[in-house]
Amino acid sequence: MNKSLRKILAFSLKNKYFIYFATVIMVIYGVITFINMPIEAFPDVTNTEISTSTFFSSRRLERFKTAPSSRNGREEVRKK
Repeated sequence: MNKSLRKILAFSLKNKYFIYFATVIMVIYGVITFINMPIEAFPDVTNTEISTSTFFSSRRLERFKTAPSSRNGREEVRKK
C-alpha cells in the first residue's frame, strides 16, 4: 500500500470519534443544502420576445432581417 494511504488509515483508526463527528456534520450540511436548494419542476418554456423600435415599416424590416437561401433546389427564407 501507498505510504500516505497508510497514514490516512492509521489516523482514521486512532481518531474514530473525530471521523464519526466529521461524517455527521457533512451529512447534516448535505441535508440542509438539499432542503434549501431551489428546484424548478416546471421550466419556463415560453418564447422569448424581443421588442424593437425602428423607423422602417414592418414589411421593409422583415425583408431587411431575412434573406432567401436555396437548399436542395428549394427556396427557403432564413434569418440572417
